[in-house]
Amino acid sequence: MAKTKSNKRVLYANDATESVPLLLRIRLPWLIAGLALSLATAAVVSRYEEVLSLDARIAFFMPLIVYVSDAVGTQTATIYIRNLHKKQAKFATYIIKELCLGLAIGAIFGVVTATVTHFWLGANDLALAVGLALFASITCATVFALLLAALLNRLRTDPATGADPIVTVLQDIISLMIYFWVVSLIVSPAA
Repeated sequence: MAKTKSNKRVLYANDATESVPLLLRIRLPWLIAGLALSLATAAVVSRYEEVLSLDARIAFFMPLIVYVSDAVGTQTATIYIRNLHKKQAKFATYIIKELCLGLAIGAIFGVVTATVTHFWLGANDLALAVGLALFASITCATVFALLLAALLNRLRTDPATGADPIVTVLQDIISLMIYFWVVSLIVSPAA
């Protein structure tokens, strides 16, 4: 535990020094929130039944879109949280760098995934939709993860316990919404 400038105690999850009941009290609320938001994710997906009915192959890429975006967002949050106390760079510098990284990683992964999809399925419209959605989702993930980690830190909450569970599930929702929106604009019904 640490005291902040406002004398509010911040509970930091430290497996080396804290008891299991305290660690459970620190970590469980965030995981419960993640569970509730995961149920919301299922509700979001159910709203896109019409898009999924365009072509069953659209469903093939849902795990890919969600996983890669989550991985990028979690990586961003973890690196930022690790460097928070070192104060190595201003927040504005972090956000610009993460946006640039998101654009670069998104472009690379989007092109690779679109190319593989094109040669695997021979579906140009689906390949384009998957590539563009992955690009947008990854770019969004870097910025969103950084903003949420910074917000939790500013609220005097241990961002290490809250950022990853919440970033992951909210990014799932955002990524799927981006994916379904892009697919609905590009993909034609399967013949």
